[in-house]
Amino acid sequence: MVKEVCSYCQTPVKNADELFFCPSCNSPYHKDCWFENNGCAVYGCNHKAAHSYEINIRDTLVNVEFLINQNKYAEALTIARKYLRTDDSSTELKVLYNKAVSLINNKHKLLEGGDNAMFDKDYGSAEVFYKNSLQYCDEDEKNVVNTKLEILSQKIPEERRSAAIRKSVITFLLLLIFSACGFAFYYFYYLEDDREFAEIQKNESFNDIRSMEVSIERYEKFAQKNREGHLYDKAVEKVNLLSYALATKILDTDWRNALRYYGKISQVKDSKSVEDLYKNIYDNAESELGSKIAMSKKLNSLGKFIEAKDELDNALKLIDYFPGETFMKEFNVVKDNIGILNKKISFLGKLKSIDKEIDETMDKLKYSGGSSNKSQTDIFGIVNEMIKPDLYSIKTVNPEKMLVVKVSDGKKYKTGELVNFICTDKGYLNVGDEGEDYSMPYFEQVSREASSDSGFPTDKETMMQRLRYLKTQKEKADSVLNLKLKL
Repeated sequence: MVKEVCSYCQTPVKNADELFFCPSCNSPYHKDCWFENNGCAVYGCNHKAAHSYEINIRDTLVNVEFLINQNKYAEALTIARKYLRTDDSSTELKVLYNKAVSLINNKHKLLEGGDNAMFDKDYGSAEVFYKNSLQYCDEDEKNVVNTKLEILSQKIPEERRSAAIRKSVITFLLLLIFSACGFAFYYFYYLEDDREFAEIQKNESFNDIRSMEVSIERYEKFAQKNREGHLYDKAVEKVNLLSYALATKILDTDWRNALRYYGKISQVKDSKSVEDLYKNIYDNAESELGSKIAMSKKLNSLGKFIEAKDELDNALKLIDYFPGETFMKEFNVVKDNIGILNKKISFLGKLKSIDKEIDETMDKLKYSGGSSNKSQTDIFGIVNEMIKPDLYSIKTVNPEKMLVVKVSDGKKYKTGELVNFICTDKGYLNVGDEGEDYSMPYFEQVSREASSDSGFPTDKETMMQRLRYLKTQKEKADSVLNLKLKL
């Protein structure tokens, strides 16, 4: 017997399991007193309980599990309930608590069945109940139950035993069968839900994600099958507990699955912790949505329109996880910009075709024949700048050179515009500023009416018209491709 006196409460430590010594001064304590004082109570000893919370919960778990293994369910429940009143965050302690409740309920049912049968003088049935209850009893309770079994053996009259022996074999077998059936019915039917629930509970685990997923699935199937059963609420509670723990565990790495398991938390959605869980899931989703939109903008600026559209398509899939008004604004914006990108992708193919045809037409024009009049020159090129209202510098295509043309058709030409003139050679023209001597080949336009023998090919005019049309279409396509996304 332990005779140590607690240095904090000054009462004897009756149970060795409750005894704790200060690591510094070796003073004795009740474990609860040590943690209640957060360390040593001896004057001059400043030793504090290191990681008192972790040690307290660890010791509590060990003590509770030990008591359960010793079939001391009431003591286990008392210790667990005492700790949970101050801190209900330990899921492992809750699991042990529920296990103890389940086992003590089984014991009470069997003992109650034995007592009722004994009261009704159904000694045979009472004996069966008591014998089955022994597996749930501690040593003291076993002594009590064994005493009852001895009494039962004495209660059965000797003549009744003799009469039973003399009964026919058929009657004996029938009674035996009926008794076996009754016990089997009780065990396999009446206790079926309890055994199944206990088995699921035995195999549940909080160690890894896969184990938690399996446990949730099993409890869900059990609850669905036993909607009217006495363990339905406990099964739902288990689903809530495991789903919350799993969603919390994976929300930073897989918020989509975290949201799915959040949806399984049916009975405690109003609690603050569950509200915080949903907010964290939402924040992760919102962050990912912003990243996809930002990446789409970047890809669009690089001209990667297909990749940009893929990012927005994925953004729409993300938004679908939150129906209703949650991301309605973002949904509308994303849909509008997907339309813009579809238009760009369509024009991108058209632009390639236009560029190809422009190149082919330019090549044809380079090598097409000019005027048949030797005194006239066919000039094909691009307007470089307007020197005067009727005087332009032209960069010819074939061969490439700079020259000056004086136009007589009264038209105004823009820089970069494709032109084709029938001209006469006028030598050179000084185009430098005052004091500069800078001359360029100089030509004057001849009207087509005045040049009856110009010999300008009809097919060349057609190509020029086609080229101007293609350049107009290219400008339209470029304007579409240069559109910025409204994100």
